[in-house]
Amino acid sequence: VGEAAGTQHMNEQEKLENFAAGDNRAPEPSNFFRAIVGTHHKTGTVLMGQVMRVASKGIERMIGEKGAGAAPQFLRHNWTACTAFHLHAAICLEEHVHLSQLASLFSYASSGKYHRGKSRGLPLLIASDRVSSGTPQLMSTRTIRFVHLLRDPIEICVSGYQYHKKATESWVKTPRVELGGKSWQSFFEQVSEADGIRTECVRGLTEIKEQAEIFLHFQTHPHALSVRLEDLDRNFSHQMRAIFNFFRPAIVTRGGMTDAFGKGQMLTPASVDRLVRSTSKFDLTANAPKFDKVDHVSSGHDKERLRLKLLSHPRLRRALDALRQILAYKPAGSAPPDAACVFNEVDDIVQSFWRAQNASLIGQSGWHFNL
Repeated sequence: VGEAAGTQHMNEQEKLENFAAGDNRAPEPSNFFRAIVGTHHKTGTVLMGQVMRVASKGIERMIGEKGAGAAPQFLRHNWTACTAFHLHAAICLEEHVHLSQLASLFSYASSGKYHRGKSRGLPLLIASDRVSSGTPQLMSTRTIRFVHLLRDPIEICVSGYQYHKKATESWVKTPRVELGGKSWQSFFEQVSEADGIRTECVRGLTEIKEQAEIFLHFQTHPHALSVRLEDLDRNFSHQMRAIFNFFRPAIVTRGGMTDAFGKGQMLTPASVDRLVRSTSKFDLTANAPKFDKVDHVSSGHDKERLRLKLLSHPRLRRALDALRQILAYKPAGSAPPDAACVFNEVDDIVQSFWRAQNASLIGQSGWHFNL
């Protein structure tokens, strides 16, 4: 893993650049299209939700102008509906995406094991061992697209800590048994910055590991594309163009009405240009907000102070460094990390931390992070 990390990142970037430059692959007609945008905590969920909602509406307008096709519906965190055949086309935002659900979908699609079935009156995708052997296959991986949002593990920890200290979401303010009845927000208010940022990182480590697992699993898949939140910040329109070009061959008209779109494609290069322009309002670099008015934007000085406090803990620093190497955020050294060992260490860190806690004492006066 480690020795190839630089090459992986280069191939990943080359793939993205090819899509940004334009995609000339032939359309792949199908009556089933899914664009699955998978995010993790603090990797751009809100941003991608806004972008994909606008994109789905934009495609709908384009179809209306041409008079044919099936506009993709926008679905957020609804995996059952996303994999259901009563929707011919959908753009699905799956926050806290899991490798198990993605691997199952791609595996079943490529093997022809998904067929039309019935569940509560809706035609759903179900495994072939639950239907007769003569049922026709209705989907394939040809028209599934998976966009995976990545972020530097250290920045996920820092951003998560800053956000949870002032977030208004109900779950952040809900009393927790493992915190002795305190909410996460009240816990962070009571402990030091060093104890708080380290605890937040342990809280999020399992999902950071999942991000790395998905990255490794799909890094060479032709219908998967990794997009880094840092690159969206640096060149938003470039990344958007790559994503929409990545979708292009799979979004096709239905009912044989292909002439209006040119060989069956709904998204022409001109259509991609329009989509890029329509989503440009979400470019935070071009439309920079004031950091004190936006809950996920803060000063560089605050972030750097938190990074130093987080990384001053040796075991957390080693785990984060290894995860960053797997995700190609940091060049691998002469002894690259073994992914399985890194993932086992992450599990052990999380389990060890919580096993050592006394719910009546955590966060109380005199309590300190210990691992």
